[in-house]
Formats: sequence, C-alpha cells, structure tokens
Amino acid sequence: MAHRHLLYRNPHRRADFFAGQQKIHGPEHRPLVGAGRGKRKGGAGVESFETERLLLRAWRPEDLDDFYAYCKDPAVGPNAGWKPHENKEESRRILRSFLQNDDTWALELKENGRAVGSLGMHRGRLCGLFPGPGEGREIGYALSRAWWGRGLMPEAVRGAMDFAFRKAGLEYLVVAHFPSNARSKRVIEKCGFRYLKTLHGSYADYRGVKRDEVVYRITKEEYPAGRAG
Repeated sequence: MAHRHLLYRNPHRRADFFAGQQKIHGPEHRPLVGAGRGKRKGGAGVESFETERLLLRAWRPEDLDDFYAYCKDPAVGPNAGWKPHENKEESRRILRSFLQNDDTWALELKENGRAVGSLGMHRGRLCGLFPGPGEGREIGYALSRAWWGRGLMPEAVRGAMDFAFRKAGLEYLVVAHFPSNARSKRVIEKCGFRYLKTLHGSYADYRGVKRDEVVYRITKEEYPAGRAG
C-alpha cells in the first residue's frame, strides 16, 4: 500500500514501534549496495540516488519537522495501514529507526531541499509469500498530500527500481495496496508491476481491522517495460 499519501504500507510501520506486527526484516536480510556512502548525520549506510526532481537520500535528524508535517495528516497514514502521528515525539521515535537502517530513503525535493515523503525497500513478508527469482524486496512509499498529482511518486519508484535492479543486484520487487487506494494502484501500474493476487483479510491495520491486499511484482527481466510511458 504505498507510502502514500498515495500510499503503500512500509516505511512507517516498523515492528519496533507497532506492537504485534511482524518484523520487516527477515533473518536473511543483507544490506543494499553502498553501505556507509549515504551517511550524513545519520542513515545507516543508505546510498543516495537521484531522479529528475528528487534526491533519494538517508533521513537526517533535521528532517523531523518535514516528517511530522506529512505523517500527522489523516489522509496519508490510514491508506497505508498506519495511524497518523499524534505528536512530534512519535515522529521523532520513528525517524530514529530510519536513521539506523539501510533501506529507507527520504524523498528530498531538489527545488527546495524539503523532505516530502519516504520510500523503503524491505525484506517484508510479501517476499516470503510471493518469492521471485533470486533476492528481492518489498517496496513501500509515502508522499505528502501537498505534492499529490504531480507525478513525483511514479518518478521516485522508477528511480528506486533502477537502483534496485542496476546497482543493488536485486532480482525482483513486490508491492501491494489496499483496494480502496486508487492513487497507489495508479503508481504501481504506471511503473510496470504485474498483478499477482488479491489476499483477503490478510493485513491488520493499526486499528486491528483486517484489510485486503492487492499484490504485484516486477522482475529484473520485466523492468525495462516499466520504464516506458
């Protein structure tokens, strides 16, 4: 369900902060390429990469205000299964977790240097349910509502796909959205992911409500087709 504001479901839903949820990282997790090279005041080895309008980079402590600004928005988190942040301290706790991992990027607008969203590539449970050839990741994303409708999320996801397949050595990516999340569905389809299956009542959101998940996957071999259009 994509880090959505748009929304997929991952970066904000880490087990350290949401009791009872399955851990994002499995025991076989290995660092993505570039450990240590994107590290600036935090970010455990996140390697930066760019798209036309965005810099995808490690989160920093000074991003707190930007992070809280979109995480408190009730139009964002619930579409991805996580609750809106109630206060800045809650955002600070979750931001600290991002600073300790190597698989969550801030989406920084080049035009003003503001962090307007996040994107993660995790060894999530969908990788176990729908394994592809070789090593893969579950991708998740979120975007501030102020920047919806401008094509930023497809741009970020395509950039992440390029990084995953051409630099990080991954063989597939898997993603999911709630049936009600039309924005995330459009992002996923624009980026060339192939529909796999709808899982019924498989995802318990922050209220404990069981939600359906629409699951997609793209492999390294299929990836060039997703770049067109």
